Amino acid sequence: MIQTQLQKIRRVLIANRGEIAVRIIQACRSLGVESVVLYSDADAHTAAVELATFAISIGGNTPAESYLDVKKVLHAAKQTKADAVHPGYGFLAENADFASACIEAGLAWIGPSATAIQSLGDKIAAKRMMQSAGVPTVPGSDGAVKTKEDVLEVIEKIGLPVIVKAAAGGGGRGMRIVKSPDEAEASVEACQREALAYFGNPEVFVEKYIENPRHIEVQILADSHGKTLHLFERDCSIQRRHQKLIEEAPSVFLTEALREKYGKIAVKAAEAANYEGAGTVEFICNSPEEFYFMEMNTRIQVEHPVTEWITGVDLIAEQIRVADGQKLGFEQKDLAVRGYAFECRINAEDPVRGFLPQSGDIGHLYFPRDPFSRVDTFLEKRSKVTGYYDSMIAKLICWGETREIAMNRMQHLLGQLQIQGIATTAILHEWLLQHTDFRAGKFTTRFLEDNLESFERWVEDPRPTQSEKDISDEKLALGISTYLVATKNYAISGTWQVNWTEEQKYCVRLPAITEGVWHSLGEDQQKLTGIAQVKAVSSKGQVFFKSSDGVQTQLRVRMQELSTYKKTGALQAILEVCGQFGTKRITPLFCPYSPVLELRGSLLAGAPMDLDAPITGKVLQVLVEKGAVVEEGQVVCIIEAMKMENKIGAPMSGLVSEIHTAGGDQVKAGDPLMGFAAQDEVKS
Repeated sequence: MIQTQLQKIRRVLIANRGEIAVRIIQACRSLGVESVVLYSDADAHTAAVELATFAISIGGNTPAESYLDVKKVLHAAKQTKADAVHPGYGFLAENADFASACIEAGLAWIGPSATAIQSLGDKIAAKRMMQSAGVPTVPGSDGAVKTKEDVLEVIEKIGLPVIVKAAAGGGGRGMRIVKSPDEAEASVEACQREALAYFGNPEVFVEKYIENPRHIEVQILADSHGKTLHLFERDCSIQRRHQKLIEEAPSVFLTEALREKYGKIAVKAAEAANYEGAGTVEFICNSPEEFYFMEMNTRIQVEHPVTEWITGVDLIAEQIRVADGQKLGFEQKDLAVRGYAFECRINAEDPVRGFLPQSGDIGHLYFPRDPFSRVDTFLEKRSKVTGYYDSMIAKLICWGETREIAMNRMQHLLGQLQIQGIATTAILHEWLLQHTDFRAGKFTTRFLEDNLESFERWVEDPRPTQSEKDISDEKLALGISTYLVATKNYAISGTWQVNWTEEQKYCVRLPAITEGVWHSLGEDQQKLTGIAQVKAVSSKGQVFFKSSDGVQTQLRVRMQELSTYKKTGALQAILEVCGQFGTKRITPLFCPYSPVLELRGSLLAGAPMDLDAPITGKVLQVLVEKGAVVEEGQVVCIIEAMKMENKIGAPMSGLVSEIHTAGGDQVKAGDPLMGFAAQDEVKS
């Protein structure tokens, strides 16, 4: 692959934040180009600020006050004498007006033309363009729909279910599935409201909803000299609420012949839009042979690293070269699939508690690495995760000669990952990568939805879910009888070693945990034979375990909060022993006077209960009034955090006795939302 020196671009302003800002800085360094990073008040101490050649504050905390403020971004570019702007993904990356404004300001725009962004960003216009180019599209409405009657008319033509989608949408926002005619009105109104809030355009349209599809996307690159190439596909079918969780390349869903077919159609789609730069053509697949154009993303994708691993092409550097006017230095025949790559998105969400967004200070932090992996992140020790931005905080990416090797490497990386201070989705990825169907490549976009109960059982059930050979209970006679009471919640995930002594005892040393907060039952209180005592001996260090035959294994300690309600601070520890024959998970024993058990007992007795905000965010709606009768789990308010709407349920059945918040309020995790009491108690 022949590459030439850049001619025009010497300094790139990065109009973004987080891990993609760090990634762009790295690409700039490889090209000998200076980088300028913008940062909000909330991002003043992030990795991108430290790594960039120049960093400039644009103030504010919310996206509207900072990264979405076009005037501030352009002023920063002028102030720092930047030659070009790289928008990353999200924020202004697919804003045609911003692209035009950059060009008018004399800046090179590292992305497709404003015309391409506008035509492809409007899903209705893009669909018509693809139909004209002979690209297969999903059956649906001919244009925008405005009322439930419009939706019912489409349903009559193509049948149920259908999906209502924002015309200017993307990233899973502004979508509602309609499974019965009765849902049409509410779905249209909700989509229009969300589309206006997120994209500034309330237009929505309707398509046939394919219930169990695969989500396959093709990476393309095009220069300004008429050359358009594809870099094969990625499988992005593992999703939640249309948000991708794990991506892999290539897809086991496709044969070599189909891979070539998808690639050629993706190139045709890009050429129809006169596309330049890096882009992604996304397909929704009913079967490998039956697939439809879904959308084209006019930016770099979050999951671009898996394509880089299997092709050896630096996609960010190629974006910059194309914006500099360079020709692509390779042909389609030069590209080939080499091995397999996976990416796990580590989000600041707690999958054990309904994927509640997390915010807080990062304490102990360890990202594992090996020669076949990389970590894209903005996190550092003492970083702060806020509720102002998207919940993704890191990406683990690894490569292997075969799909199985790549999956095994990813499992090992996840097992070593340590993030203290917030809960993350790492535990969910661990479960996904050990699931038989996922490993066999048998999954659709509904995989997580259909298997969430299986995940919940996996978290709670101490029995091993996958093992080629049973591990001797005698060798793994481990247990913990402990509780934690602290003013601050901890959630850590990591790998520790354990050393089994001649006296058949071992000790636990948990890094970055305040000494003295762990309390183990005394030996006289132990009821089960063969269960060893756990003792916290230090706030730092490691734990060692060695079985009687000298085989060293690993002990993984994971803590999770037991209760969403009240400030019990009670956590449970789950031990996982990873031996040569598989993984055995041990349920902790509980101290009989654990405050959580007391809390649960009081709930059963119908005692009054307060509902505190489980997350930091903005209250969108309070759905009940004082005196309302509710059932346990009934949604009583909606809080927006990290670009997600989170439905908050009642902690008990009874009456709403107090309401402490209203729509539009900003709340912090732990702030009181409302009070509840048993119905009989209020009457008396």
